Amino acid sequence: MMLFYLEMNNQYIKFNIEDYFKEKDFSRFDLSLPNLLLGSNVVFTLYGRNALFLGMQSIYNLNISKREVLVPSYCCGDEIEAIIRAGFTVVPYLIDKDLNISTEEFEDKINNNTVAILVIHYFGFPQSNIEDIKKMCDKYNIFLVEDCAHSCNTEFNGTPLGSWGDISIFSLRKCFDIPHGGAVVLNNKKLKIPEVLNPSTEVVTLDMINFLNFKIGKNKYGTPIVDQLKLTTGSDIYGPRHDKYGGYSLGLSNLAKFMLKQTDVVESSSVRKINFLKFSNLFSKEPNRDVVPLFKEINNDITPLFFPLIINRDSEDVYFDLMKKGLDILRPFWSKFHYSINYKLFPESSFLKNRLMVLPLDVNVSEDQVIKLLKNL
Repeated sequence: MMLFYLEMNNQYIKFNIEDYFKEKDFSRFDLSLPNLLLGSNVVFTLYGRNALFLGMQSIYNLNISKREVLVPSYCCGDEIEAIIRAGFTVVPYLIDKDLNISTEEFEDKINNNTVAILVIHYFGFPQSNIEDIKKMCDKYNIFLVEDCAHSCNTEFNGTPLGSWGDISIFSLRKCFDIPHGGAVVLNNKKLKIPEVLNPSTEVVTLDMINFLNFKIGKNKYGTPIVDQLKLTTGSDIYGPRHDKYGGYSLGLSNLAKFMLKQTDVVESSSVRKINFLKFSNLFSKEPNRDVVPLFKEINNDITPLFFPLIINRDSEDVYFDLMKKGLDILRPFWSKFHYSINYKLFPESSFLKNRLMVLPLDVNVSEDQVIKLLKNL
């Protein structure tokens, strides 16, 4: 058990960061969030992976004998691990180089043991055939799990992403400036709301320290989470964080609730959209055949998470070369290969793992920095 102390008036006092916040400090924190996250069918978790694990556990608890889940071959890996830990096996399906999927690809893989399909809306951009995917799931009586970890405030044809899934999951820490946070939405009334554990002061404090280290530049993007949280996680790069203290079962902290209550969702979305358009204009004015934006435009319904780029050589090599030049604004995205997928069968996903990098949209990156970046790629 770790103890945390603060020095006050030349005395040291034990400090529990969770007890510091009272109910009045974070009551109805969810009112700051998009409407989809306001219902009684929403459970808030420490991370998005927790949300997915608990959502899949709610399917497992129905005692359905089916155990296979179709998953996109291009993914982080944390999604796969959460599904496996919840008691299922995974079957990967094709994602093309533009991050699109097809219902034909699904139908070729559905069998009598298929219980669910995981669909990811990458970088805040909707899968344009999500309505057809939902119809197909209904046709075969399988669950649709909608991964909106990148898409907390995006709509498709006027409907919020997360509305189609029997289960929809969100990663609040990716979309807002908080140390951790996730949510699972159970749109299917057959599914029982999972219970969560309150995170301990160790968990919350370590995450806050990690969060602040990024703010001051001590931690760099791309630093393995194992290195960031050595005190609470094992050697595996996938799986639950803080497994010593509850892992996948941990709920949202009082600290994160307090911070979310102060969050301006409209302003946060506006900043991302403005920066996306700024970068898009810069890349059109300063074309570089060695780097190509994956998406070049957005509409009012889309809140992008990052500005994704395809690079002409290995993203890890590019990242370390740029770091040596003091240009740490561009970083690899999902460059780790999960052990459960045979990537030889999915060259498109291998290509994305090796070549996709992202520019942040939630921080102030100047035009001069981007122009300098382009000249060094």
